[in-house]
Amino acid sequence: MQVSPMGPFNLGKILSETIGMYRRNAFGFLAIAAIVQIPLSMLTWLLFRSNEFPMEFPPQEIPTASVWIRYIFNYLAKSLLGGLAWILMQGALIHGISEQFLRRPIRIGGAYAFSLRRFFPRLGALILSGMALVLMWLTVLGIPFAIRYAGLWVFVLQTASVEECGPWSAMSRSAKLVRGSWSRVAWILFLAGILFGILGGIIGLLVGLIPVAGATIGMIITAPFLIIAHNLLYFDLRTQKDEAFNPEVLASDLRIEIEESPGF
Repeated sequence: MQVSPMGPFNLGKILSETIGMYRRNAFGFLAIAAIVQIPLSMLTWLLFRSNEFPMEFPPQEIPTASVWIRYIFNYLAKSLLGGLAWILMQGALIHGISEQFLRRPIRIGGAYAFSLRRFFPRLGALILSGMALVLMWLTVLGIPFAIRYAGLWVFVLQTASVEECGPWSAMSRSAKLVRGSWSRVAWILFLAGILFGILGGIIGLLVGLIPVAGATIGMIITAPFLIIAHNLLYFDLRTQKDEAFNPEVLASDLRIEIEESPGF
């Protein structure tokens, strides 16, 4: 079977397409990641640089309750700031990847305008799905259900962004796409995560030697890999489950115009 630009994809094809797409559009993906990661790193350094907790201390110098509270508060604030920045960057990367499926160059400004427009539906979908999964885990007996629904809701960011679903409908739409392909989706994302995690770790070790900016540079370089693979699988499922899905439908979802291309 000939593989179209929108699928179907197996694991090998997803890995090769991810690397190929990254190589062809490295500047665009790096710029999208850098726009968020550089200010985020600077802001967190300015706000939380004095928040190092003493891991070793004499018994007579145990930190006071106020020190613990300040450390926990700062840690949570730092995590929240990083999470919001990640959601913003993810939305822009989703748009950039989608433009590549339409044989269009990545428009960084347009990608972030799109991400901002659909920011709160993505945030709401993550909060609702996250709360539901936590509640399932807390019941212990609900752990198998949490595992299943974690797989069903794995595309809430894509459905909330590309298909303009609200938080609840994004969860429902993601589950509809995954249902019947749960094992395949889980294995592909699991194995892709391991492989790109190893690749990211190697890159991180290399650039981590750069003083001060090494961690930020590593995040900028590695962040797009798994997001590209994730979106390739999303488009693959839409191709399988929605017979009407094609480049014109995707362009309509993104509210952009496309020119006729011999590649489709």
